[in-house]
Amino acid sequence: MEKKYFFGVIFMLLYTCSFAQGEADNWFFGANAGVNFSTGAPTYVAGGQINTLEGCASISDTQGSLLFYTDGISVWNKNHSIMPNGTGLNGDPSSTSSALIVPSPGDSNIYYVFTVDEPHHDETAASNHGLNYSVIDMSLIGGDGDVIAAQKNIPLVTYDVSNSQENKYKCSEKITAVRSGDCNSFWVVTHFINNYYSFKVDGAGVDANPVISTTPVTVPLSGYRRNSLGYLKASPEGDKLAVAHQGFATTSGGNAPGGVFLYDFDPITGVVSNELEVYNRNNGNSPYGVEFSRSGGKLYATVGGGSNGAGASQLIQYDLTSTDIIASETIINETNSYHSGAIQLASNGKIYRALFNFNSNNGSYLAVINDPELIGAASNYVEQGFSVDNPGTGVVESSRIGLPPFIQSLFAQKVDIINNDNDPVLVSNTLILCEDEVFTLSAEDIVNATYIWTLDGNPITNTTFNLVDISVSGTYLVEVIPNNGDCPFFGEAIVSIFPLPIINTITPLEACFDTVDGLNDFTLSDADAEALIGQLSSVSVMTYHSNSADAISGNNPISIIYSSIGETIYIRLLNTDTGCVNAVPVELIVNPLPVVTSPVALEQCDDDTDGITTFNLSEANVLLSVNSATETFSYFTSLANAQSNTNLIISFTNYSSSTGTTIHVRITSDKGCVSYGEVNLVVGTTQIPSSFSLSYEVCDNDGDGDGYNGVSTFDFSTATAQIMNLFPVGQNITVSYFQNQNDALAEINAIVDSSNYQNTSSPNTQSIWVRVDSQDLNGCLGLGEHITLTVNPLPAHNILDEIVGCSDTNTASFDLSNATFQALNGVTDVTITYHETLAESELGTNVLASPYTSIATTLFIRAENNSTGCYMTSMSVNLIVNPKPDIVAPTTVFQVCDNGSLGNLANFDFTSPLALTIINEIIQGNTTYAISFFQTLANAQANTNQIGTNYNDQGSQTVFVRVEDVLTNCVSYQTMSLEVVARPTVYSFINPLIYCDTDNDNIGYFDLNTIVFDISGGLTTVTVTFFETEAEADLGVAAIDTSVLYENVITNNDGDNNPATQTIFAQLSIPNVDCTTLVAVKLHVLRSPVLPNG
Repeated sequence: MEKKYFFGVIFMLLYTCSFAQGEADNWFFGANAGVNFSTGAPTYVAGGQINTLEGCASISDTQGSLLFYTDGISVWNKNHSIMPNGTGLNGDPSSTSSALIVPSPGDSNIYYVFTVDEPHHDETAASNHGLNYSVIDMSLIGGDGDVIAAQKNIPLVTYDVSNSQENKYKCSEKITAVRSGDCNSFWVVTHFINNYYSFKVDGAGVDANPVISTTPVTVPLSGYRRNSLGYLKASPEGDKLAVAHQGFATTSGGNAPGGVFLYDFDPITGVVSNELEVYNRNNGNSPYGVEFSRSGGKLYATVGGGSNGAGASQLIQYDLTSTDIIASETIINETNSYHSGAIQLASNGKIYRALFNFNSNNGSYLAVINDPELIGAASNYVEQGFSVDNPGTGVVESSRIGLPPFIQSLFAQKVDIINNDNDPVLVSNTLILCEDEVFTLSAEDIVNATYIWTLDGNPITNTTFNLVDISVSGTYLVEVIPNNGDCPFFGEAIVSIFPLPIINTITPLEACFDTVDGLNDFTLSDADAEALIGQLSSVSVMTYHSNSADAISGNNPISIIYSSIGETIYIRLLNTDTGCVNAVPVELIVNPLPVVTSPVALEQCDDDTDGITTFNLSEANVLLSVNSATETFSYFTSLANAQSNTNLIISFTNYSSSTGTTIHVRITSDKGCVSYGEVNLVVGTTQIPSSFSLSYEVCDNDGDGDGYNGVSTFDFSTATAQIMNLFPVGQNITVSYFQNQNDALAEINAIVDSSNYQNTSSPNTQSIWVRVDSQDLNGCLGLGEHITLTVNPLPAHNILDEIVGCSDTNTASFDLSNATFQALNGVTDVTITYHETLAESELGTNVLASPYTSIATTLFIRAENNSTGCYMTSMSVNLIVNPKPDIVAPTTVFQVCDNGSLGNLANFDFTSPLALTIINEIIQGNTTYAISFFQTLANAQANTNQIGTNYNDQGSQTVFVRVEDVLTNCVSYQTMSLEVVARPTVYSFINPLIYCDTDNDNIGYFDLNTIVFDISGGLTTVTVTFFETEAEADLGVAAIDTSVLYENVITNNDGDNNPATQTIFAQLSIPNVDCTTLVAVKLHVLRSPVLPNG
């Protein structure tokens, strides 16, 4: 450890009778409150028995050990027991300074307890005791001390005994003490009306004859007791006095504003002079407490608001080094919560303030001015600076409004043999050293001076001004006798040597390689816990350093977050109680990061079309790192989560995702080093549902030269979008089409253009194979027959007859129904429409109605399937305008004879000559006309219910003749009159006719005319014609020529004698009338008799 060596500087000389500040280390005040300052910081002291509103006093030995304390009435020893004879002192618990303890300069066992009674206006001269002192001998009762009965409550006169009023009150409540300038005595100073009384205490005792100093200001006696309140304090240097006069009332027990006054004090003579009212009575308030800073450069006062001091209280500072002290006034604090209260300088150089709230009876805290030498807010006033209520005692300890006064010289600056930075303000007598640390105590080197050193009261042989390399704990005291006429003085060092913090073996701090700059951030505080194992609670980690020397000195600290490539650093451990420091080495190790290949992909085929499948994310581990077996993998949905290690994916072996998801992986090595990787989840969604099918139907066309071969052109390109829509958005897939499964599997002969495809390989209907490939995931394939192509046939192309229109002009009305019939050819689900142009036929516009009137032309036919919409326009029909047959009305009536039955019926044979004659007349001999007959014109026009060639009718009737040109089918109509006439009557005639055969050759010759007259009855309107047979008669052929004799036809030529006979037929007819009567005429050829020969 480093060696410390300082030369002391003397700031103020303390006299031979002086003693160290330990005498002021213990305070007892208020209600059972006790505080100890031996360590510098206040700590609780339990067991205090005091219970006082204001006045109190305590004293300790030079080592800071309690001797006794008092409230001015009772005295308690160090054991908190009342001393024998320790009651009945003439102080008062309500006196501002009820007591003050001064040691005897001549006997270290003797102490004087000065008491000041409360000069109450309701009491008398006998009950108001004024200023007294009692003597305590600490050598008695085994060192616990006792009040010497014979020297108890010895009065000191501070008033005019001849003045009854002064005799009644005797003294104010103010008292202070300071060392005198002769180095061998003290001044005890009090005040009454307008006089200060300075009583000297020396080796001979208390001098009852005070030095009296009269001041300009007079505190009215008429206003006692209230005018007596307030503190009186000497400065630690003994050259100033300050007093707080709470009021200047002029009525007994009354209230009036007070003031704070500053004086010079001569420690040699005890004279008080140079009055200065620093806090003016005109402020209207009531001062109570006063105190100097250790240097005497600052004065503090507490003031209660209003003339009774019960208002808001203030803590006020004055700069006594200022040329205008009054103007330097600064209000440090103002509060409604607490009474103004006493303020008292402590051995640590801080000033403490008693806090008490009369309304709540609360006095749990002392306020503290931490830096009283500094001006204004820099003085660092803390209202609740120290809690006086020790929770461990079970007793309520409380501050009231008073604090114990001491000989102010105890707090004066003293020789610094430790020399803490030569700070005149912060002079300390406490030295904390650490084991193995050496230190030199040093006083000022004064020529011819004598130096007497002791350790814990035991002489040390050293007689020089410095004490080198102390290594033992204890209280070091040096008495410096200048031998130059100056007072001897002391230097003190309370030395504590403490062990160093333990150097524990620290587990190396391991960080992971930083890829940004190669420097790795170590959190050095991670080693703190191990460094503090087994340490005292006061040992703390202070800073971190790159080398041991810096750690010990505290120089060049490094950041808690420290960037390094790997090294040994040192922790600076500090015992905050002792200041002991040690350096603990910590090895910083840089571990490599996991080597990660990123990004990687996990590929999975979807088994349906939702684009979501299940992944085992751990399958990516071996892809991400070759050291995956020794590494830990965690999975997250975002890099931020991976970096913060929050919201990790729990079910990482069964993680459902769509394609395109990026999983962020936290890869942790066995050394805790973390790298991050990305796993891209690729879902190949290619499976087409088996239920999915698309059908495309087109009509057969002649794009290939044949409109009836079941081959057509398809555009099924829309299927791609429909198939893509089966899958989630974002799938990177392609759809291709094939004519068969083998091609689809082999990915050959794909259909190049689905918008212009001909089903040449499968006429009429074809199944198309769909192949869906994932471009992200080659192994995912969807395949199936999902498209059906159907070629719907066109309506048949039939050959149509021309439609002939007949007219007497160049236009005709055409009945299109027969063309429709021919175009349909028995099909029922086709619609036939007619159009004047092919374009209109293609568009299906301007449909023509039937019948259609037109000149000769060609009509274009649209034949459209009602179910499929397929149509063809290749059929057409020619309209021909032909002239109607040229006919005339007949002049001849078609007469026929009745058939002999009742009702005058007749059979009209339209093939009969007469009929033919009439017809010929009508058609004028035109041989291309076809004739048909009808009973009505309507039937003739409809060509229905035609009359046959043999028509039975009766009476007279008109029939309608349909004349159709067989070449043109044109028709004209005419009427024919039918008339039934009576059939010719056969009259009696010779029958048979007999011819005598003269040569017996059976041939006869007959003159048929001989019977004509008879048979016709001689009617000239009847013509008789003969026929050999009835058939010939019926046919009107082979009539027998009657202009010659008729030779019979031999019918019996067997040689017998019977006549040869023949029957011929006579047909009676009316000329120009198909009316005949047929009668058989028998011819007999008689053989002539043969005369016998001879």
